[in-house]
Amino acid sequence: MPRGGANRKPTAARRQYFELVRQGLKGAAAARQVGVSTSCGSKWFIEAGSMIIPDGSISPRFLTQDDRIAIADGLRAGKPPTAIAAAIRKSTSTVYREIARGKKDDGSYDPWWAQNQALLRRQRGRLNSHRHTGRPTAWPPTP
Repeated sequence: MPRGGANRKPTAARRQYFELVRQGLKGAAAARQVGVSTSCGSKWFIEAGSMIIPDGSISPRFLTQDDRIAIADGLRAGKPPTAIAAAIRKSTSTVYREIARGKKDDGSYDPWWAQNQALLRRQRGRLNSHRHTGRPTAWPPTP
């Protein structure tokens, strides 16, 4: 049987499911409130790669979950990235970059997976940041 037939729930149901989980509901309770089976909710959760909840507010220079959902809806509707960028008021290059970064292995764009990947990228520390002291150093370094 093919996965994801014609009776797929709309994006709004999936968005509401994740909002309920973020508010503290268990996955099964959130799935019941949205009107999907618990296995469907579990599938959404697993496909999204679990959830990382950010600590505070996010700077407007970052794409939000709603921006990523709008990008996914636009792609599904066949809109070009330039039209999607105009709709969410972001740069066209930002949308192109997000589509490239947010693609899964099968080539599809999943906004929930992309959001979690973006949060993981933001949490990663800078490499070798402990080496930058602000003082000039001699080159080559002396042993």
